[in-house]
Parts: sequence; C-alpha cells; structure tokens
Amino acid sequence: MAVQLQPLELQNGIAAIDLNVDSVRPGLCTTTFEVQVNGIWTPFGFYDSNPLNALPPLLPLRVVFTGTTDVMPGIGVGPNGWAYTWRPRSDFRHISTVQTVTTPVNTVYVDLMLEQWRGSPHHNVLCRLLTGPGHTTQVVPATMSERTDPRDPLVVHRSYTFNLTPATNSFRIRLEGTTDNVLACYHVAERLAVSLFV
Repeated sequence: MAVQLQPLELQNGIAAIDLNVDSVRPGLCTTTFEVQVNGIWTPFGFYDSNPLNALPPLLPLRVVFTGTTDVMPGIGVGPNGWAYTWRPRSDFRHISTVQTVTTPVNTVYVDLMLEQWRGSPHHNVLCRLLTGPGHTTQVVPATMSERTDPRDPLVVHRSYTFNLTPATNSFRIRLEGTTDNVLACYHVAERLAVSLFV
C-alpha cells in the first residue's frame, strides 16, 4: 500500500534529504520511502543514478507499506517525524580562534589537507592570516606549494608560508573556498599551523 506524503521542496534545488520517522515493522513487513523523478517512483538508496543530481526544487514523496492483510507496518506522525532537505553552499569562509604564542613570531607555516579535491577551475581555496589590533589586517602568503598524496589522487596537501612584519604573538587563520558544483564539494580534512621567529 502506497501513501502519498507532503512533497519535499527547497528553493534552488535539493541535494540531500534527511528523514526521521518513528516506525513499526513487525515480522517480514517493510517500509520504503520513495521519491518521484521524471514520473518514476524510486526508493531511497535503490537507483542507478542519483535522482538529486539535477537539484530538483520539488520532489513528490510517498511511503510504501509492505505486509499482509493481518499484519502491516506503520509510521508515527507529528513532531517526531520530519524531513529535512538541504544543499551545500558553493562557498565557505572559516576563521579560526585566536592562535596565541608565548613570544612574538615573524614566520607562520599553515598546512592543509584537502580531500575530494578536483583543482582549478572546479575547486579553489585561499588561506590568509589575520593580525594586528582586533585581528583585522589580512596577510597573504609569501609562498604556496602543493603536492598530491601518492596514495590518493583526490587528496592534496597545501603548504603556505607567511612572513609577518612586525612580529606578532597572536593571529587567526582565515580560509575561504569555492566549488563550481554543490554536488562535488571538497573537504578540509586537516589544518596545521607552525609559527616561529627566524
């Protein structure tokens, strides 16, 4: 038995769906949630290609109960059941907490490990330091180097070198990045900062 539910919607397109539903499935009964794409009902997790690749803004949703005339599954309604649709942004900005050192430093090294990295023009990331009063002065790196992980071509290690004049005993790290496809995002898996006076 199929029961139509309220459609899922998200302005500018759905990239992911989270469902939270209380359900009862006695014996061999099953409960399957399906979305309709191009007129075809497709169960979650059982499709040749992801139906969300086209970023549909509206998706009809239904639940299919499979049981017998004597025993059927059921789902709860009300505040315990909800559907959450979302999509990643195509850009991000992260500013670290204040990094404080015991003595003033004039050189800072920042290393990043980027996973699922496709490189320019698809993926971009910028690293800057924030120094000065209120950490409002942006410092660009003096050098940047990049190497691909030999174990995984989609993992990249980036190293930035910052030269600070005057020397400082506190700074923040500012990362900014973009992707040209919200379905193909990358992950900043690690950030390491080393500071010293040379």
